[in-house]
Formats: sequence, structure tokens, C-alpha cells
Amino acid sequence: QDLISVSIAGTQFKQSFTLGLSNEFWKHAYLMAQCGNNNDGRGSITIETISMTASSPSPDDMVEIDYGRRPPDMNTVPDQITLKVAKTIGANAFSVAGGSSAGGEGVITLAQKGYGDFIRSFGGISRFPYGLEISFYFWPYEAKDWITVLGAKGGSYGTIERWYYPNSYKIPEKTLSYQTMLAAYKKQNLKLIMLFNVHAMFDGHEFVYVKTLPEEKMKAQNPLDGGTLKRDNLAKIVKNNATLVDYVIKNGYANTIAFWEMDNERWDMKGKEYAECVAAHVKMLREKLPGAKVIVCLGDLPGFSRNADREHGILWSKDVLIGLKEAGLTNGIDYFAPHLYPFLFDKADVIMNDQLDDWSIRNAYRSLDYLSNLLDAQGFINSKFYVSEWGVQADSLIERNELLTSMATGISTVKEMMAIYSHPRVEGSTWHQFLQKSFVSRAKNLPISQWGEQTVYFPDEGKYITTPPAEAFKMFVSFCKGATLIPETITLPKGVHCLGANSANGKGYFIVNSTAKPFNFIKKGITKRSSLFANSPEATSIIKYGSFGDTPGDIKPIVPKNYNDTVIPPYSVNILR
Repeated sequence: QDLISVSIAGTQFKQSFTLGLSNEFWKHAYLMAQCGNNNDGRGSITIETISMTASSPSPDDMVEIDYGRRPPDMNTVPDQITLKVAKTIGANAFSVAGGSSAGGEGVITLAQKGYGDFIRSFGGISRFPYGLEISFYFWPYEAKDWITVLGAKGGSYGTIERWYYPNSYKIPEKTLSYQTMLAAYKKQNLKLIMLFNVHAMFDGHEFVYVKTLPEEKMKAQNPLDGGTLKRDNLAKIVKNNATLVDYVIKNGYANTIAFWEMDNERWDMKGKEYAECVAAHVKMLREKLPGAKVIVCLGDLPGFSRNADREHGILWSKDVLIGLKEAGLTNGIDYFAPHLYPFLFDKADVIMNDQLDDWSIRNAYRSLDYLSNLLDAQGFINSKFYVSEWGVQADSLIERNELLTSMATGISTVKEMMAIYSHPRVEGSTWHQFLQKSFVSRAKNLPISQWGEQTVYFPDEGKYITTPPAEAFKMFVSFCKGATLIPETITLPKGVHCLGANSANGKGYFIVNSTAKPFNFIKKGITKRSSLFANSPEATSIIKYGSFGDTPGDIKPIVPKNYNDTVIPPYSVNILR
């Protein structure tokens, strides 16, 4: 059998697996890419010594189609923002992804002046812990409690060590615990999306996994991928997490938690095994907090997929839904959470054009429509979507952070938001591009990070550095607050998108222009606009890469400005009333 050897650049981690066009192959490859993304902000994969024998392609296989610009469903799925039915945006509809170290500096960031008001301008809810870091949160212990045990294990024990232990940015003393976040957010009247680690726990001495491997293999493999399911271990994990729920109730934090999410991207487990873990936790949670709002992960439909029914994410999602149905939970799941990243693997030389183009709108609708049909087919007719991760970062960028904080990124951010929130089944989402390692300090020599997932920065002077994507996000939040989106029939140029809404402020329109030409949006009674724009799509608030933001010229604010006209500027985000 031919093997493919994959290494993560800059680390000692390396894995070999059988080469082949199978689900297992692509699952391994995808997880390795994610490992690269989380290790240094981009998927840095080296492929070595591959030989492959395959049959000759058929004539049909050799037909070249630009699926990025001419997908097979381009005449049936729109690339224009389309609102089919009126919908009211709820109070908990917007959230952002907050790092487990709160942007790299722990409690210092949480304690900064104005932090609560700043987070409220983005919706007031943070998803915690951030991303895959849920894999190594072990209630009620903090990182400093189990880090020495993990280090003594050696290798890549249970795949935790390669994610956490060698990476200096995850400093145990700065990594926030559940207890710290709950207390800080309650004090500031903010809310959390709380993630359960449904697959593992630490008991004060050892790590307990729902699936196990022989101890010697735990240093090199992920037990969730190749291990054996142990239901007695699942019972221990559920019992342990029940103490977290008890802690929340006892300390008055129930209203601090907006949603309870069942782990994060557990695609390294079989769908039915993940469903079994979810079902056990949901049943426990419902007994203690009957009104808790539950989010369960789904795989999404990759962009421009030729055959959706054969995609791993779709097959995995079907298994999850079948497993939950067999557990009697067709009416027990409030939300399912696909993760949408239309520009995830863009290269620096194409990111600007891709962000200004509209194919990502079609892909968002296509994925949400397909998954919505899956829910109905399995009986989850009352469940909604809470897209608990989405963003437009490109993890393939190397030291090009200014592109991720550009006007073009702001434009693509709100186009993706418009597509997500205009879908009839979506009730909310988490912007995953909010922050990661975002603490900035000249005194501590902490420059703006080159990680590809943050668009706001927290200087140690208590200021907040925002970029065009962050300002555009805030504009959409303010437009939707207390509003009802309403269908409109408006003819617009290609590359211009609009959503109409009624609110206490009267009739309004949210309009994005991703073209180089201005146009006049003439509507009766509409006379004022607030616009976010720049002199080019490349323009960014961060003038000099690595700036700290406390010297004139380091930061050029790009913020909305008010006008008494309806002329929509090129490359702009606008609210008209």
C-alpha cells in the first residue's frame, strides 16, 4: 500500500496514513490541515514521496469546469442576497469567538476599561472556549492543574500535547478557566456560549476518554479516531460535566449562558458515536436545566461540491442525525451548527478578488439549504441553525495580516452575514474572526499577531483597535437590533447587495457595494446614510504590520461616517434610512 507522510512545518509532529480516495484518507488529510492551521495560523503541509497507480481518466473526467465561477447549480442557487420570508432578529442572534486566553493576556483583557460595552457592540455573547481548545478543557480543573501530567505523558498523548503543550502561546497561567469566564461575564452582564467537552475528562490524576487505545498508542494517536467506545467512560464524563451544570445553577450563572454547545467539530469521531455522546449530555442537561438552549455540530457542504451525497461532512451529518433520532431527540435539539468558511484556503494573490466576488453567497445558501433538507428528512423539523463558526479569514496567508483587516475583508464579512441571516432557518451565528492572540503591548513587546483570525486588538492602554471587518460587523448588528428583515424586490447591479428592514428607527436598508462604481440608491423617504468605505479595497486600519497603536501613524481609523444623501460609494458598507 502506498503511504502519504504529512508533517507540520516547524514542529516534530508527523503522521503517515494510507493513500487513497477514501473517506478515511480525506478525513486524515483534513484534520492534518486543521492541525497546521491551529499550530501557526495556516495549513503548512509537506507531501513526501508519493507514487500512485490509477486507471486512465474518462473523457467526462477530463472536462475542465471553473467551479469557482461557473458551478453546476449557478442557475438555481443565487449569488445575490435573497430574503424569501420576513424574519425578526432575536436578542441572542449575534456572538463572537473569544479566545480561552481572552486575546493572549488572560484576565488583563477581561478587566480592561470598557470591555463589556465593547463586546456588547458586537452582540454581547462570546463563544467559549475558543475552537478546538475545547478538546483540552477539563472541568473543574484549570490548565495549570493538568499540564504537568500531560507533559509527563510524552509524545502526543491523546493528541492533546501537540495542540497545547509545546505551544508557548497557550500559557497555563493566562488560560482562562470556566470559573473565571463565568464570573467575569456575569459581573459585566455579558453572555457565553458554553461548550461541553463530551469526549474526555481529567480526574485529577489521569485523562479519561470516551474511546480508548492501548496506553502506548495514546502517545501517537487520536483515540477518538481509532479507539474503542467505552460506555462506562462516557457515563463518567457525563457525571463529571453534570457537576459543571450544578456549579452554574448554584452560583446563579444560568442566565449568563446563552447556549450550551456539544463540543466542537468532533469530526474525528464517527457520527453515531458523537451522537451518542451528545444524547447522553443533552438528557442530563434537560433534567437540570429544562430551558437550556442546545447547539449540536453539523458538517457543512464544501464549496462547489459535484456530488453532495458523497461528501464526508454530509455523510457524517446524516449519521449524527440518525443517531440522535434513534435516541429520541428529534424534538430535543434547539440548534444545529454548520461551520462556514468560504475563503479558508485562499492564497494571498487571490484573496482580494475572491472577497469582492459573490460566489461565497451561493455557497452559503447551497450548504444551508442542503443541511436544512437533511434536518427535515430525519424529523428535526423544529430545529433551527446557529452557525457557531463562520468567517472570511484565509489561513494560507503568510505575514499578510493587512489583507485580513482590509476593506475587502469588511465587505466580504457583511456579505457572508447577509447570506447567513437571510436564510429562513438561521437564528444566529458566531463570528469566528473576532479575536485570537490579540493582546497588544509595546511595553511587553507584544506586537499585532500574524495569526489569521483576529480583527480587533486590545492594547494594554485600555484602547480598542478595530479594523474594517470589525466596524462592518458592528454596523450589521446595529441595523438588525430589534428589526424585522423584510423581502424586497429591488434591481441592483451585480456586486451590490441589499437587505431591507423595519424597526423602531423606521424603514432602513443595509447595502454593500463590492464594485468600483458608485450608484444612487433612490427610495422614497430615504435621505440619510452611514457609510464605511476606504479609498481602495486594500485599505486597512493597520498601517504598519506589527504596530502597537499608541503612536500617531500606527493606526488609521476606518469608521462609519454620516451623510445626507443616498449615493453608495465604491467598496463600501452602508445603512440608509
